[in-house]
Formats: sequence, structure tokens, C-alpha cells
Amino acid sequence: MKFINEHGGDAWARLPLNEKSGAQNVITDQVPHAGMKRSEYARLTVKEKSKLVGEIGPAGIEAILRRR
Repeated sequence: MKFINEHGGDAWARLPLNEKSGAQNVITDQVPHAGMKRSEYARLTVKEKSKLVGEIGPAGIEAILRRR
């Protein structure tokens, strides 16, 4: 929370999952939507996930996470 308060949510979203993950090299053209698969959802940034939750709600995210 301290990092987010000091640097903002965008800076947090740009951080790699860890230094060995290679996440900083992942580029996705995924458009967040209610019909996406769990694997597609996992590639979204925190900002994209937050926006999608606001659009489709927790029940929509649960439905995405149940898909393979």
C-alpha cells in the first residue's frame, strides 16, 4: 500500500511479478471482456482487471475464473 500511495496504481501495474518472471516483456493486445477465458484474464494488468471488475462485477470475474 505504501508503494501505491507514493507512486500510484499505474506504477504498481507496471511492476513485473518478480525479477525472473519475464512479465516486463509480455505484451498483450487482449481486450478485457466478460467472455474471456481464465488464461486471458491472467495476462491482464492490474489496471485492466480493476476496470473489468467495475464493468462486470465480482460475479462476472468468478465466471471468467471458472472457464478454462
